[in-house]
Amino acid sequence: MEAQILELEEKFPGKAVGVAKFNVPLAHMITAGADFIIVPSRFEPCGLIQLHAMRYGTVPIVASTGGLVDTVKDGYTGFHIGRFNVKVTQNHQLFALFLQQFLST
Repeated sequence: MEAQILELEEKFPGKAVGVAKFNVPLAHMITAGADFIIVPSRFEPCGLIQLHAMRYGTVPIVASTGGLVDTVKDGYTGFHIGRFNVKVTQNHQLFALFLQQFLST
């Protein structure tokens, strides 16, 4: 997955940057500057990323699991995408299609 993230920059120059490292200040800048953030967690007891997103005015699009359901009110503070299951290839195909359409515009 890390290699795929890094390839985004090559596939979509000027529109995407792949960063595969832990950097708190950079994470906050990305979250604050984004229109939306996708959180496809399979398990999330609470999570802070969606809370940071809402604080910055970034729309969280989250899997319907754990604390994400408790903190993101569907259609009000963000959106739920249902339960995320990595074994279901349809999730991957829909996500890839969404990213491709978004980055192509």
